[in-house]
Amino acid sequence: MDIFSKILGKHSTKDKIKQCAKKASEMNSRANVLVEMEKFDDALILYDNSADMWEKIGDFLSKENVDDKAQEAYNRSIETKSGKGLVYFKLGSYEDALKCIESMSELYPKNALNWSNRGMALFHLKRYEEALESFDRALEVDPELTEALCSKGNCLARLERYEESLEYFDQARDNANIMHFNFPRFTWFSMTGSSNLKADVSQACYFKGIVLSMLGRYTEAVETFDEALEARPVFPEALDARKEALSHI
Repeated sequence: MDIFSKILGKHSTKDKIKQCAKKASEMNSRANVLVEMEKFDDALILYDNSADMWEKIGDFLSKENVDDKAQEAYNRSIETKSGKGLVYFKLGSYEDALKCIESMSELYPKNALNWSNRGMALFHLKRYEEALESFDRALEVDPELTEALCSKGNCLARLERYEESLEYFDQARDNANIMHFNFPRFTWFSMTGSSNLKADVSQACYFKGIVLSMLGRYTEAVETFDEALEARPVFPEALDARKEALSHI
């Protein structure tokens, strides 16, 4: 007998449904914590259990003709599965991450971060044109979303559209501020290996410096890496890239 059936028992009551919903939420919260502890296998199990419980709650409410509440439960199931997308992303399983986040994009088409996350998965799959489309969708909703601006710059650079990419790195820098923890937001975005809270501006400046170096504009690149290091002093990638650019001056 699964957890849902144990709680529900023989007599289905409103209070017992609430208990099931509470249990599903608790499992999701525990999974979030396990992700931060890098206990990914355990987190995946809890995400699955939570999503399964929300789906069963939805099925039960649907049979009871409480359709609005049933749909809410189904939505919560999809939201919980999106947590698995974060785990897959961290594990480098980008196809699986994409499957998880696509359902969220369909459910919440006006959520800019969902589209940005979808673009990130596509970016890592080297499907750059599709990634650009996702970042554009994100920016339609939130034109100042730093993650989408910076990531679009990266896509353009991979497509050798360097001058355009510089424009988006500048926009990302101009709109950057300290990124506050909002699970799972910052963990999706880090493309340089750091999982600490940091200033968005360091990422934008770092990638801009890389492109400037590729264009042979080494003096500008050094200045941009300096800006990245000012925002995040412990940034080994930026420090190494600065040394490389400086060697060409």
